[in-house]
Amino acid sequence: MPCPKNWLRVTDAHQNDDGLLYEFSFGILNIRKGQRHILIWEDFERLRDSRIKLPQAPAIQLQLKQALLWAERLKGAPGLTRAALAREAGIDPTRLSQIMNLLNLAPTIRSHILTLHPSIGRGPVSERQLRELSRVQDRQAQVHEFDQLLTTP
Repeated sequence: MPCPKNWLRVTDAHQNDDGLLYEFSFGILNIRKGQRHILIWEDFERLRDSRIKLPQAPAIQLQLKQALLWAERLKGAPGLTRAALAREAGIDPTRLSQIMNLLNLAPTIRSHILTLHPSIGRGPVSERQLRELSRVQDRQAQVHEFDQLLTTP
C-alpha cells in the first residue's frame, strides 16, 4: 500500500552476531506545526484501517427494514402490543412508533428508500424529514414533497 502524504516509510535491515538478518519498517507521521510521531508500520496500518470509512447502507433504509420486520411480527402475534415489542427491542415505545410510522409513506417512497445504495456520509433524506412526510395523508402529495426533498440541495 502506498504511503500517504504525511507519512514517510523507512525500511531498515540489520544483521546480528548470529548472522540473522532482521528487517523492520517504521513510519514518521508528520502532524501539524512540525510535530512528528514515529510508529512501527503495523501500528500505522492499524491506525489507517481504523480511519477508513466504508460505504454503509443509509440509516433510514435500516430503520425502514426494521419497521417492516416489526410490522410482520405484530401481525403474526395477535397478543403482542407495540409497548411489549418496544420492551423486547430495548427501546422506548415512542421511538418504536416513530420508526413504525415510516410505514405510512407511499409505496414508491418506501421502495426508493429500500433501493438506496451504500454511501459514505449522510443519505439523501433524513429520518426527521420522512417522519414529517409520513404525517401527510395524501399519497400523491407525499410523493411530490419527497421529489422536492431529493432535488433540493
